[in-house]
Amino acid sequence: LTKKAKYESDLEKNDGDISKFDRAWWEYVASMGGGSWIDYMKRELHKDDVEFDASESIPYLEWSTEYIVYTYGMNLAGTKTTSVYTKTFKTLDPAPSNNQITANIKKVYKDGADVEVTTTNDDTYYITAERAEYVEYFKGDNEAMLRQLFTQETLDKHLYNGSQTIKVNARRRDTDYYVIIVGYNGGPSTTVQLLPFHTAAQ
Repeated sequence: LTKKAKYESDLEKNDGDISKFDRAWWEYVASMGGGSWIDYMKRELHKDDVEFDASESIPYLEWSTEYIVYTYGMNLAGTKTTSVYTKTFKTLDPAPSNNQITANIKKVYKDGADVEVTTTNDDTYYITAERAEYVEYFKGDNEAMLRQLFTQETLDKHLYNGSQTIKVNARRRDTDYYVIIVGYNGGPSTTVQLLPFHTAAQ
């Protein structure tokens, strides 16, 4: 499973044969972990019908994005034995939320800040703190930033419901940060809010 755009790019770079890309990946993993690329390839071989869970390849799929599932036959010697079969699908747009989220920074620490969050319903929202230079790198393209943040394995730790005070963590003292808060429903379901703060020096 991979994004359609990436699949097409990898295909072009490997003479139209995606198995060459897969072999290069297995060879890389083998060079890092030891053993033969065949050993790593065998871990992904299946027989008969298989029910595929997308999270095994990508923990969090992006919203409104085309993906490709592909498969092909391979023997134990690492030789491709069939053509490549593909299936394309597109993930859904996130349903908008009418949750009105109000956030205020109540106290700042050297390792984060307390944020008072008030909501008008129990719809899920996402909250975190990121360095200002990270946020500003995206030059106002908040969707691109959220696509990166929402596909991290720590996503679940940043999801909340209802009014409460939340401490967001920051790794660097005496540094400019933003609190990022936005409704979440598989993607952004409200307008993103950015609240600047500066971590304490001591």
